[in-house]
Amino acid sequence: MIALLFVLTACCTQTVAVCPVPQEADGHTVVVSHSLDIDDSINTKCPFSGQPIVESSLGLYRGRVVGFCNTGCRDKFVADPDAWPKAKAYFDTLITEMDQWHKPWGDTIRPLNQGAISNVWQQPDASILVYAPKGKDDQTPHERDEVYMVISGSGKFQRGDETVSFKPGDLLFVPKGMEHRFVEFTDDFKTWVVFYGPRD
Repeated sequence: MIALLFVLTACCTQTVAVCPVPQEADGHTVVVSHSLDIDDSINTKCPFSGQPIVESSLGLYRGRVVGFCNTGCRDKFVADPDAWPKAKAYFDTLITEMDQWHKPWGDTIRPLNQGAISNVWQQPDASILVYAPKGKDDQTPHERDEVYMVISGSGKFQRGDETVSFKPGDLLFVPKGMEHRFVEFTDDFKTWVVFYGPRD
């Protein structure tokens, strides 16, 4: 393996070896790439110096774009992420936090193959689910207000004494405690459900 030596300035004042091939860090590949976009970086400050990241000092860590204040900081992290536990923990924390509030569409819908409800996100005063009843909707009134955003399918929605038709893109609101259910819906019916507010 060819190693290139750089004398680093600014926040990185030591000589490090830079490997021109991807390195494994706990099973995660760390890659230096010149075709990354700074707008895709998960961080805005260098984990070593606290200075703003720059376009020329981006890399990939665990499949995410990460940035540094200069190529020296980037290269020392890429060479051996395990040697820099604080920087590694910084990126791991950002990735964990992002995974809690960002879920790719396919990851959100896939669990429905095993049941009618997939809990996507939950906090004390709010939660988001995907609901796809099969054949019959046996819901009972809930303890919080809720909003349905229809993903696919069509049918009718009963709320109290009202009945409305629904289709993809429709938004349906139900106050807490009110009887409601979906009826006469197609087999491909699927909807987002957002529960919010304090429980009764």
